[in-house]
Amino acid sequence: MDDRWLKTTTLVRRLHYEAENGQYYACTVLADRRVVFDPAGPKPDEPEMMFLIDMATELHQQLNHDGRWVVQLTHPKVVPGVINGNMEYGRRAFIWFDEDGDPAFTMDSVEPWHRVLQAGQLVWLQQAEMAWQGWHRSMREILDPAEAELYKKAQGQAAPSDTKH
Repeated sequence: MDDRWLKTTTLVRRLHYEAENGQYYACTVLADRRVVFDPAGPKPDEPEMMFLIDMATELHQQLNHDGRWVVQLTHPKVVPGVINGNMEYGRRAFIWFDEDGDPAFTMDSVEPWHRVLQAGQLVWLQQAEMAWQGWHRSMREILDPAEAELYKKAQGQAAPSDTKH
């Protein structure tokens, strides 16, 4: 996927949608393996930041499926006893964008942060792969859309239904 995709309104809209127009901190990995951030909220504490970077990196390296994952932390909240100013993010969203830059699906979790850490990275990678497999089976194998039924919204292409007049 082309890295120019990072500057599209499609990505920005999706990140705001996932955060319910609130604060968030997002991360993805470029084709050259550089990690980039979209900080629209407080910087996560060190363990959350490591989780964000590690998940984005592993999803890119192991499970990109010719698309791109964005890992997003949303819904910051005050939690007593948290190191970083008593704040942690309450939701993690793993958004997969197809090879054209269109958002396909989101896998998310509102599990308490300590449970996310206890589960470990492998669990989240397995869940992301299962989510992608489910999406792929439903959207590409069962529905089996014809080429004329697919369009590249993120690239500005009109839907086939919009061009029939």
